[in-house]
Amino acid sequence: MEVHTNSPIHRRDLPVKCDDNGNIRILVVGNSGTGKHELAFLTTTMADRLGGLLKFPVVHLDEVHWLPNWVETPRDEFRGQIQEFTNTNDNWVIDGNYKSSVGDLTFSLATTIVWMDPPFILYFSRLILRTFFGLLGWTPPCSPGCDENLKSIFTLGEQSILWYAWTQHRPYKEFYTSRMRTDEACSEGKWVRLGGWGSDSRKWLTSIESLSKAS
Repeated sequence: MEVHTNSPIHRRDLPVKCDDNGNIRILVVGNSGTGKHELAFLTTTMADRLGGLLKFPVVHLDEVHWLPNWVETPRDEFRGQIQEFTNTNDNWVIDGNYKSSVGDLTFSLATTIVWMDPPFILYFSRLILRTFFGLLGWTPPCSPGCDENLKSIFTLGEQSILWYAWTQHRPYKEFYTSRMRTDEACSEGKWVRLGGWGSDSRKWLTSIESLSKAS
């Protein structure tokens, strides 16, 4: 896994939490299609935007979990790669859920958790566009070598990204609502919920961009 050099910034001014040493670790979560993967006409991820603005290394859990031809990385190896990344970098951005595979590793280490929670009708329609653009080769797959095909898209099961997003909307909504309410760190500003039709995300990113330029 590639290791990047972290760049110091004036962290006390940013709209994100830091630890006692001034380090920032951001976890971006949400259902498939909620905005973790679609900004700037479906080509730039929220995590990549944050990494670019803050000069932090970025890991997309999909890219670690899925090997070419949709082969899953063994759980211990998957968790080990994430552990190595977090041990090597003081500041980072991680994109993805995978709680069943990594447990509370990413949640416990993150100083800020960004929950992408736009309306279902917005992100599901956007996910449909991204999926069919992927079939045409216009957007990259979630992981190298894992191209979409018509059979997988229209399968009624977790192999279909559309089916997965449709059936997991409510479970994710309930899980993150409960987690945010009960997490003691929520009262300290650890959680950032970005809902609405895009203005919340744009406003939050603009505040980070402005402060990072001033640092």
